[in-house]
Amino acid sequence: MSVWASEFGLSLGQVACAEKSNEIAAIPELLRLVNIEGAIITIDAMGTQKAIAAQIMASKADYVLSDNVLIVAHIQWAVSRVVGREC
Repeated sequence: MSVWASEFGLSLGQVACAEKSNEIAAIPELLRLVNIEGAIITIDAMGTQKAIAAQIMASKADYVLSDNVLIVAHIQWAVSRVVGREC
């Protein structure tokens, strides 16, 4: 897994998933490696976990977590935060 800074086109950090493990265990560790304050963090379905969302919010960042059913609602919420009104 890696942290990708799309604005700069580079990887800021990388963590290997442990054997017999998955991304859910690696994501919190990876998020602790970099300063995410003010960032918008996007994570696919595997990372759609309440604890991961809480960690992101505690770091003063925003997030879009998608399980493919709720992706539109998440994006609308994120955009409404940026523009300051409901979408």
